[in-house]
Amino acid sequence: MKKIVLGTFLLLAAFQLDAQILEFGLRGGANLQGVNVKEFDGDQTVEDVKSGDRKVGFHAGAYGRIKLTTFFIQPELLYTNVSGEVETQNADGSSKTLDLNFSRLDVPIILGVALGPVRLGVGPVATFAISKPGDAFDRSFNEASFGFQAGVGVDLGKLSVDVRYEGPFSSTAESVTIGGTTYTTDTRINQIMLGVGLALFESN
Repeated sequence: MKKIVLGTFLLLAAFQLDAQILEFGLRGGANLQGVNVKEFDGDQTVEDVKSGDRKVGFHAGAYGRIKLTTFFIQPELLYTNVSGEVETQNADGSSKTLDLNFSRLDVPIILGVALGPVRLGVGPVATFAISKPGDAFDRSFNEASFGFQAGVGVDLGKLSVDVRYEGPFSSTAESVTIGGTTYTTDTRINQIMLGVGLALFESN
């Protein structure tokens, strides 16, 4: 993780001389998060595990934006609260909800184009867990995972508003434990993000 954070700041420094504008600020907002479960192999007790209802989490942190004519590069460092759930379908007809809640540090690097005040961007995101998700998912929890973010933003003076979708490239957990039995699965998190930013520093 230290290498990625260091690389982000080096990226900012490398482009500073050529950039028309270098901007730093704070951003935060709400996330609507869902959990996708694939490749679940059930048995006589638990027939299936499926996605539960989407839940609301939040993110907060800092960003830097390098503006190169109509293009921009925007690395960020965000604290993200993840809140999700899955639902088990048992052979006896009953069901049970399992929570998947944890905190992580996200490092997205958004590349995009600015069309007036409107920005379109897409880029990779690396995530690093700083807490555990709960007993059901602890056994095979991946503390680091990778994905992508894509979305649109609008700049309103020093304020900015962004809407993004985040999808996974890798799994968050590779098994789930139900009633003392561990089942192999592929559990991934996706989210819709609504964020607001405030520019604190801008240099030409």
